[in-house]
Amino acid sequence: MQTQELHGPHMAQATVPAVGSGDATIVYPIFVAPFACRVKAIHGVPQGACAGHATNTRNLNVLNKGTDGTGTTEIANYDLTVANMSSLGEAMAEQLIAADPFGVGKHLQDDAYDTVIVDSLSAVSDLALDRGIATSKGATIARPSLQGFGIRSAYTLTFIKRMLALTKRYNKHIIFIAMVVEIIINKFRHCLNQRLKLSRIKSIWIPEELMDRRHHRN
Repeated sequence: MQTQELHGPHMAQATVPAVGSGDATIVYPIFVAPFACRVKAIHGVPQGACAGHATNTRNLNVLNKGTDGTGTTEIANYDLTVANMSSLGEAMAEQLIAADPFGVGKHLQDDAYDTVIVDSLSAVSDLALDRGIATSKGATIARPSLQGFGIRSAYTLTFIKRMLALTKRYNKHIIFIAMVVEIIINKFRHCLNQRLKLSRIKSIWIPEELMDRRHHRN
């Protein structure tokens, strides 16, 4: 019996070789149709970590090469990129109060993400405090001033509420991770109970630069 004589769906597997950060783009065959058929789905299972980068990007593109192997029609793609805002310094805190913080809403709308993780609210709080110190007259790291602390609280709570609104809009989960921001967490809990009427926290996301800031501080 030949393959085309078997009824129902068929599955085919292929292994794509690893590509290093300095390697050129490769084209690798993953499926050659043995008979006239319809491809209904393509699943990718990484065998190791796939790194995203702002300029040295990793892109997975599925092409229909046609009958002669020269086709260029793209039928699917998945881009692994990271927003690089490290040059902004403490001014990056303005993204915390943006309508779409760090552009996460666009990713939730366009990409197949299920859960957003913010790791951590400590990094968010530190970034917001840096902004408060930089924009408050006479404030220093040793003496941030009441205004500096006020900016920290306002920026952090605004970020939390906008991330909750975005994930609710696109029906995603969100996870907040917190370290040493008890005051912010207490205000956040009050915000959830009194304003948003949520019974539990669902989900959150934060760019790599904020995680780097946390590790450098600690």
